[in-house]
Amino acid sequence: MSNEKLEQILQKQQTQMAGPDVDQREDDIIQLVGFVVGDEEYAIPILNIQEI
Repeated sequence: MSNEKLEQILQKQQTQMAGPDVDQREDDIIQLVGFVVGDEEYAIPILNIQEI
């Protein structure tokens, strides 16, 4: 999965989660896990994973 595609997914997720504290979160580091299901590519924050 390309780094550019992961960046696009992350930006989309941040836009969806945007709230009043967006400026504070810009400096936070978010580690992502990327995976592919069929033709779709996904990336989620690693801390959201409960079980593999």
